[in-house]
Amino acid sequence: MSNGHGVVRFINGDELQGQFKQGRLLEDKAEIRYLNGDRYTGGIKDGVPQGNGVYVWRNGNVFEGSFNAGKKNGVGQYTEVESGRHSQVRYHDDFLQELSQAPIAATTTAAQQDQTTVAFRKALKPGDQTNLGLVIEIKHKDGLVLVQAEETGLLGIPRFDYQRQRSGIDYTVGAQVVQRWVKLSQIYPPMSDARPEPGRRP
Repeated sequence: MSNGHGVVRFINGDELQGQFKQGRLLEDKAEIRYLNGDRYTGGIKDGVPQGNGVYVWRNGNVFEGSFNAGKKNGVGQYTEVESGRHSQVRYHDDFLQELSQAPIAATTTAAQQDQTTVAFRKALKPGDQTNLGLVIEIKHKDGLVLVQAEETGLLGIPRFDYQRQRSGIDYTVGAQVVQRWVKLSQIYPPMSDARPEPGRRP
């Protein structure tokens, strides 16, 4: 029977590494290396993630939280390696339910962020994306920027009842493109997309 550290190679190319005793994998901690470059470290049951663990995508982004029957479940921490941002996320059966982005990571100081914002505003031009939407026009003298964004709102759809010869309006909720003037001081660089990338489930 298998005893000590061992590696199980599956037919699909994935590998499971862990400690074995009397032919059984000790389930408190093991590592799975997936063929696509992702990897998982943590609790294992029946060869899949179970309990607390860490899932690392091939691009370096990390989810640390709870797993159930091989799927991410519950609240955990998500780290975007490129920006250094940390987010609290909630998964249910491997699907992202909620994401709450934390303040900018400590690796970027408030002064550095202010300098970035000032430089962004100085170089702002029509066609740029901002936190409030697409830039359409800039009035530097007045410090105003016309931005365009898609917003969800109440839409009125005209209708005409031919039998009663009456007109009216039906209302529905939908997305519409709106333009509005905002102060330049409200403009910031667009937020980084911190949502975990879709990948094969662990």
